[in-house]
Amino acid sequence: MSQLDSSHEMTRSEVAEYLREFAAQLDTAEGEAAPTPGQPNRRDARPNDGRVTFMVGSDSTTINPPDHLTFEVEVDSDTSFVGGERRQAVDFELTWDVEEDEDDGEDQLEIR
Repeated sequence: MSQLDSSHEMTRSEVAEYLREFAAQLDTAEGEAAPTPGQPNRRDARPNDGRVTFMVGSDSTTINPPDHLTFEVEVDSDTSFVGGERRQAVDFELTWDVEEDEDDGEDQLEIR
């Protein structure tokens, strides 16, 4: 299994634009590359074959989600007893099973 992590301070508007670009990549057949945080308008000229590519620096990860998948939303609210600070988080997670007959090397998660 491969993993690509990224964390960036962004404005609410930048986060919204990033999520819109990801949603467009997930939904469209026009072939836009998934945006890099901080650079939400990155475009890719290749046709969309159902894959979504994430770029972080010189690393990239490509996924190929199926038409039906599990979408999970988790909202956490935590209060620190030491400083009395409150922290909130929202996590979005997409999961799916990869069929064994699809494991032909083209549908695998990859980092280049």
